[in-house]
Amino acid sequence: MRTKRRRARERESGTGYIVSGVILLCATVAFVVFGRLAAPWPAFVALGAGATLGVWLFRSGSRRVWVSQICLFGALAVCVALFMAANTVGSAGIAWIGSFVAGTNLGTGWRLEATRRAPSHA
Repeated sequence: MRTKRRRARERESGTGYIVSGVILLCATVAFVVFGRLAAPWPAFVALGAGATLGVWLFRSGSRRVWVSQICLFGALAVCVALFMAANTVGSAGIAWIGSFVAGTNLGTGWRLEATRRAPSHA
C-alpha cells in the first residue's frame, strides 16, 4: 500500500497547478484593471503581497501545521479587512484573495516540479 502511494506521488506533476495559478492570476489582474471597481494603488499592492505570501507558504514555507494555519487565517483576516476598508471599494480585497489563491497554486506546482525533477540520491 505504501509503495502505491509513493509511486502516485512521484508521478504527480505540478504543471496543472502552475497553469491554473497563472490563469487565476491573469483573471484577477484583469478584474482589478478592467472591472467596474476602482483600481487604486492599494489593489496592486494587495495583488503582489497576496501572490508572494501564497507562493512562499506553499513552496518553501514552514511545514508545521500551526504556522500554516496562522498564515491561512491571517490571509483571510486581511481579505476581510481590505473588503471593509471604505477607500478601496473592495478591489484590494478581491486582488488579495485572488492573488493569494493563484500564489498557492503556483507555489504547489513549483514545489511538485522541483521535487519531481530533483535527482534521487538513493
